[in-house]
Amino acid sequence: MNSDTQEIERGEWAAFAEDFSKRHQGTTASLESVGADEGDQYAAENLPFVGMTLESKGSAAGSLVLMLGTEGAAHIERLIAAPQSLRVHVSPNGETVLEIKAADEPTLLLHLQTPKELPAP
Repeated sequence: MNSDTQEIERGEWAAFAEDFSKRHQGTTASLESVGADEGDQYAAENLPFVGMTLESKGSAAGSLVLMLGTEGAAHIERLIAAPQSLRVHVSPNGETVLEIKAADEPTLLLHLQTPKELPAP
């Protein structure tokens, strides 16, 4: 990611997660795991983005949860137990990429595709 990347301060994560979820809910999303040991792998592809939360209570407090898909096997919830940094990047083609780095886990990249514009009638 380049200089267009914005680092989200830890104290802003809860508000950012709520706003980000509202702005991108329903957008086509893919979740990529990027790690040196296992290489790049997609955990989910072309599912609707449901939302992201920052857990505030219980044993998962401080964890981020990503939700993709709407039902059954096409629904994925990914818990990031010890997030260290959160960055967002919007590419020139309009794709939004959320980068989540966590302790002892591969980096996650949430790719949100810009909806294609329909041709004029």
